Amino acid sequence: MQFIQLQASTQQPINSLTLQIRERMASVCGGIDDMTRLGNKALVVRAEIYPEKLAELLELLSELPIKLDAAPPPKPSDTEAIITLQVTSYAGDTDAKVTIPKVPG
Repeated sequence: MQFIQLQASTQQPINSLTLQIRERMASVCGGIDDMTRLGNKALVVRAEIYPEKLAELLELLSELPIKLDAAPPPKPSDTEAIITLQVTSYAGDTDAKVTIPKVPG
């Protein structure tokens, strides 16, 4: 299986982009395998994608206020690939405190 990693950055808060990124990736990839927010600084989304859908995903992501890494993504093979998108935010709210609820016990 092939692995494709995309990196992007934005000046927007991650909170405002999370839903839009998830919807776009889910519509093209057929679902999200894993989605992790790293505080207010980054969002990492992992999914599986078919080779013919990669161009469509890149087009949908380019409509968002994110800047995809300039390096061209690798050509996918004939089989389904695992794709990971990491979006790092440089917005002013990235240093805001993230409150983690206490776990009973």
